[in-house]
Amino acid sequence: MKHITPVIRSLNAPRFTWAFSLIVLSCLNVSAQDRITRSGGDKPILGKIKEMTNEVITIETKRDGVVKVTPNQIEEIKWDDEPARFSAGRSLEEKGYFPRAFEAYEEALADLDAGLPMIKTDIEYHLLHLKANMAMSGATLPNNQTSDQLITEFKTFLDQHKNSYVYYPGLMILGKLAHQQGKPEALDYFVELQKTPWNDYQILGFTAQGHQQLAAGEIDTALATFEKALAIPSVGKADELARAEAILGKAATLVAQNKTVEALPMIEQLIENSPDSAPGTQARIYLTQGKLFQQLGRNEEAVVSLLHVDILYPQSAPEHAEALYHLTKLWAALGQPDRAATTIGQLNNDYPDSRWTAELNKN
Repeated sequence: MKHITPVIRSLNAPRFTWAFSLIVLSCLNVSAQDRITRSGGDKPILGKIKEMTNEVITIETKRDGVVKVTPNQIEEIKWDDEPARFSAGRSLEEKGYFPRAFEAYEEALADLDAGLPMIKTDIEYHLLHLKANMAMSGATLPNNQTSDQLITEFKTFLDQHKNSYVYYPGLMILGKLAHQQGKPEALDYFVELQKTPWNDYQILGFTAQGHQQLAAGEIDTALATFEKALAIPSVGKADELARAEAILGKAATLVAQNKTVEALPMIEQLIENSPDSAPGTQARIYLTQGKLFQQLGRNEEAVVSLLHVDILYPQSAPEHAEALYHLTKLWAALGQPDRAATTIGQLNNDYPDSRWTAELNKN
């Protein structure tokens, strides 16, 4: 507005000035909208978010009227009234800069205007989501918080926001964190996800349960659980992406049964069918393929698969860090010490707090 004010002041007619000001403000407000981005590459929905429950987000748009979006479809929400540091935090978290992302989220909460409860809930959820990712990657949590304390904090937050859009996505993250920390209550979270009205969350709930059983050495039971996940119908992009995660779980079970060769065709089919608009899933697929090749001693093919993660999907920080770890081993095995040293440096520089960095430096 500072560039427009001199123009308004230069006009002599008060009525014209007032009318002109209204027109300018109206034009500025057109671009001031909430933005919902759905998974699968659809165009963002622009409008004003009116209501959020654990099953639907209602946004009023100028073009399509009232649009309802379910939480399982959400890739990102960008609020018109959000603090600038909230957007910065999301970007930093996506790139794996966890401590800087934490600072940005904290600053966003401090900068948030009063009277915006939905945005406050969203920022608080992102803070917990970030800390869960930090804990699962082996990074030190802010303020010396323990993983047990984080699980309690996350559970309390979700109990207080059971009718918010963050509830079921948060339950997914909490379940994964609890599972990694060896907490039996993780199963309760996964079972609750299996009861949601969305096929993709049902698939992911069974898939998470299957991984828990596999980690406990219950291989046959895990395989049956992954088959349950794959038996759920897939009717959209989100379902197909969830199904890909179930197939990755089944492949891991076959590896545990010493059937690595049988798992490879499943991964190759995933590579052919998974959309480019799902970089996280693609990264996990190529990472899995690389590890399968590595187990079979097909080191050159393993390098090619893992380089896909390094070059094409570096924004998928957990998968990228693990791919770099395995590449350091493979380059050394292939007689490429210079490349191994370069990859070691990249892992240390880009992911100093990753458990894969700690694992590498332990040896």
